[in-house]
Amino acid sequence: MAEMVTGKPLFPGKSKIDQLDMIFMVMGTIGLKSWPGLDKLDMARYFLGGPARYNTLRLRVPPTKLSRPGYDLLKRLLEVDPRKRISAEDALDHGWFSDLFISI
Repeated sequence: MAEMVTGKPLFPGKSKIDQLDMIFMVMGTIGLKSWPGLDKLDMARYFLGGPARYNTLRLRVPPTKLSRPGYDLLKRLLEVDPRKRISAEDALDHGWFSDLFISI
């Protein structure tokens, strides 16, 4: 979704670790408070305890490219904790699609 509106990859990683690093550079630091059970994942050691980062998604997908409802949907699609991430069914019911088709 972000790539469609900006015309460039949001996370152009070259390896698993590089990809994870790019995701956290954009989405901000994660930890056990924001994702309980994260420490149980195989690759958790690569990103737990790293430098503090802040969410920069809105800088990479500015309001001129994506409306507030569109940004809300994108943010919910990119939620790192899969239990908190919006489902495909709920995403299809998101208000951004109504706004999108009204403005066409």
